[in-house]
Amino acid sequence: MLRILGNLSLVCGVLATGAAVLAAPPTPKSSAPSAEESPVVDGKRILELELSGDQAARASAVTRRLAENPNDPLAQWAAGNVKVGDTWVPFAEVADHGDRWKELYDYRKARDSRQMTVEDQLFLADGSRAHRLKDEERAHLTAVTLLDPTHTEARQRLGDMQVQGRWVAREAIGRAIHHQERWSTSLNRYGKQATALVRRLRNKSSEVVARNLQQFDEWTAPEKLPALESAIGDAGDPLHTAYVEWLGTVSHFQASHALVRQALFSENANIRLQATEELKDRPTEGYLRELISSVTLMSENPTPEVLAGRGAQTVRFTMETLDQKIDLQLLLKNPIERLTVLMAPDVPGFLDFNETVGKAGAQIWASILVNQTAGDGVRNRRAIQTVAAVAGQKLQQPADVWKWWETEGDAVGGKQLVSMNYEQTWYIDPRTRRIEHAPRQIVRQKTCPPGSCLAAGTMIVTELGARPVESIQPGDRVLSQNVETGELTFKPVFAQTVREKAKLYRVKTGDNEILCSHGHPFWINGEGWVQARSLQPKMPLHTVRGAVEVTSVEPAGEGTVHNLVVADSHTYFVGKEGSFLSHDVTPRQATNALIPGLQPVWDLGAEKDAEKPLTAR
Repeated sequence: MLRILGNLSLVCGVLATGAAVLAAPPTPKSSAPSAEESPVVDGKRILELELSGDQAARASAVTRRLAENPNDPLAQWAAGNVKVGDTWVPFAEVADHGDRWKELYDYRKARDSRQMTVEDQLFLADGSRAHRLKDEERAHLTAVTLLDPTHTEARQRLGDMQVQGRWVAREAIGRAIHHQERWSTSLNRYGKQATALVRRLRNKSSEVVARNLQQFDEWTAPEKLPALESAIGDAGDPLHTAYVEWLGTVSHFQASHALVRQALFSENANIRLQATEELKDRPTEGYLRELISSVTLMSENPTPEVLAGRGAQTVRFTMETLDQKIDLQLLLKNPIERLTVLMAPDVPGFLDFNETVGKAGAQIWASILVNQTAGDGVRNRRAIQTVAAVAGQKLQQPADVWKWWETEGDAVGGKQLVSMNYEQTWYIDPRTRRIEHAPRQIVRQKTCPPGSCLAAGTMIVTELGARPVESIQPGDRVLSQNVETGELTFKPVFAQTVREKAKLYRVKTGDNEILCSHGHPFWINGEGWVQARSLQPKMPLHTVRGAVEVTSVEPAGEGTVHNLVVADSHTYFVGKEGSFLSHDVTPRQATNALIPGLQPVWDLGAEKDAEKPLTAR
């Protein structure tokens, strides 16, 4: 059933894509050698100097590196340049490059004459394509899908795919593929070694295994973890206990996700409790939202309804999550000879359901839903218990968790409202014995809930200079940076959000004063995304050309706030001079980056501490 719903339940982010962003552990400033003393200056060295806090050495290193190799992308991005065609251009001069200004003038004139309707947005998308404005075309095609989520042409042009009757965005597909490739690669490359290690350790006494967590140190690298996790299994023995304890010492977000899996899916109560305890001491940025999103509230014991004279029956039920409330109606046609439903057989806590049909199809679906609800109940209880323990709150029901998250996650707003009507015909392919089905989605209505935001008047760096956040429209391009690669470029805005009565904080730097909601995230070098209410004076905010320190943070009452949905990287820069990196309204993806483009170095246990680079973990 969950496959028909587009895999909306459990830990898709934690198990599949790793959604929301984990702040890497704080990195102390280091007495790193200056750019002049360093024998090698490359793009990575520039970022290490920024991480160390030596902004003067960083600036010198940028100049030196560009003189040596003007095609080094990390150095160009660090200098505040973006690539336009084959040319590197300062970000503030992109609108003046080539014919871009005329293109923008004509485009904005056409956009201002149109309305937010499917027809007008499709017209603007077609016009943008005719003038080779790819970013603007994407923005207006996305606007079409927000107005009509089932618009086939817009979905196909965006590269989205239909998965069991539901359109899935290209970005989400890419993340799922990346996750699957990561696990497959780990198993293929390290699976035999992991199995041999586990077999060897299980032959030792339990006391020896429990005392020596160092036995896992060579498996610290994130790419090795899936192989080790698979080899450990769910034995609940001393080795399993030692593995969970060791996970608590590993700082990357993949270890947080692994602990969540132990807390939810282990059939050993002691292991679940131990994993939950380990999670308490970890940054919640990398896993908590996904864990909360996995909590579902589903209607129990759905009753089939016979449709007289149509030879069919219906099943209606409601499923609710943090972000969605789904009203689903299934229309099932008879006869059904045999139906086999496998509900996540590879995940502990889920049961296989296999029944030879001797009753009406709708009754089968009712049984499936009852079983699924029971399975969800087990998982829900564990998820709620884990969230409650981490939060230090008394949370017993899904609604309790969601209400608490509204304040903690600064995620107040409506749910995504979804109404689905599927006409479902089941039959068996005699060649493969595979169940074939062709669901048809009739209606799906979507809203974009507001979250962490900025007060009106907050300046955002756009292609046409700094502009107030409330004035930015879909199709405008904002300066954005990919936190994984460090790429600096302009990305189109897909949507705007507005939220009233938000709790505000005032964040000051030497050049800027930002008024934002208390949960709005900013990038702090060495830590990652940090909410406004958690900022402290002297924290280094990442800017286009280095870092600036927070000078003060204070509550500022309540007010109306605005935000954007930005393509791909989902980031933008706020402020006039010395603008610093912020995240849009969408959930943050997990990352281990220390600053944009600079990743930690793992698995360096053989080196002396004094010889380890700043990025060593």
